[in-house]
Amino acid sequence: MAAVAHPLFGRYVHLAGSASKSRDAALIRYAHDLVRGITTEILRSGGGLVLFAGKEPVQAADIPDSPAIIFDWTILEAADSVASQGRLPWPHTRPPLVVAISEKAEQELPRHRRALWEKLLQAGLVRVEYIQPGARSGAMLRERQAQYGSVLVCIGGGTGVEHLADLYQARRKPVIPLDLPIGAKSCLFFIADFSSLISKGKKPS
Repeated sequence: MAAVAHPLFGRYVHLAGSASKSRDAALIRYAHDLVRGITTEILRSGGGLVLFAGKEPVQAADIPDSPAIIFDWTILEAADSVASQGRLPWPHTRPPLVVAISEKAEQELPRHRRALWEKLLQAGLVRVEYIQPGARSGAMLRERQAQYGSVLVCIGGGTGVEHLADLYQARRKPVIPLDLPIGAKSCLFFIADFSSLISKGKKPS
């Protein structure tokens, strides 16, 4: 009997979120470990990822090894690790990673991350989606991301993640909130909004 493909096989999962600088550092590190694990399982299951790339702000710049408050570079690190192990069963010719970015954000890529960025590009693992030249609108970036993702998984975050949830719900795509208390807002309000959407007979695609 032929094996049944994983539900995420060939689909893009959008991982989004951030941590507030006021949260406990240990909890933020745990969130990075969680995101790393989720990324690894998605890619090993034949799924792809949608994300952003740019700066990597940390919780406290004056404290060595302070954790980053965004997860994009953790995702890219994990993707590189999975690819290096030869465990990327992505079924399409297009790259498994879609990164929405502005010209300004690309110029602000951290120096210590540029080698990883170039490695992923040269390996053909990243599709870079630029918004219009000169623009830096977060809303435009999120609109572009929502065009690719089949499902949104959010962890922490604030108004930007709330906007993404609205975009996915409007497209009748699933929103999966991980209620880890690290962001400026709780993810629980996404659950309420999505439950309301389903109750009106609009099933996610």
